[in-house]
Amino acid sequence: MRMSEPSETEHPALLDEVTRQRARLTRPMVLLLLVLAATALWMTWAARSARAQAAALEAQAATAAAQADAAADVAQSAGAPALSATLDALAQHLPSSLSLVSAEGRPGGSVRIAIDTSDPDSLREGFGGDPWFDRFRERAQEQHDGGSFRVFLESK
Repeated sequence: MRMSEPSETEHPALLDEVTRQRARLTRPMVLLLLVLAATALWMTWAARSARAQAAALEAQAATAAAQADAAADVAQSAGAPALSATLDALAQHLPSSLSLVSAEGRPGGSVRIAIDTSDPDSLREGFGGDPWFDRFRERAQEQHDGGSFRVFLESK
């Protein structure tokens, strides 16, 4: 024998209780779903806002870095004498036994010079006594046929 479910006419009080229980459970569930939906919408908005702020900060950082590089170049160029001034001073300070092979202005205002000498050590010693040459550092040295050397110096 099979049991049948009670009909509305057989147990009305029981059906009223079931309906009240469903209503009690449905209201909090709907409220919970609304809270979850609102939270998801807020999180989406917050993520978009954070992405927009990050993009704006990246653009500001790139602009600031470019400005800092430009300012450093200007400051370095302003602090370094022009190539012609360096050549004039070099002519005054370079001993006559040495020959200036080349002088080149470099990016950022530095100067690279090449000097031929038969004794690089005496060249270094001679420059060591002259404070004008303190701003130059030796970058390379090549030996040529006949025992002469080409020394490359670059200003700071």
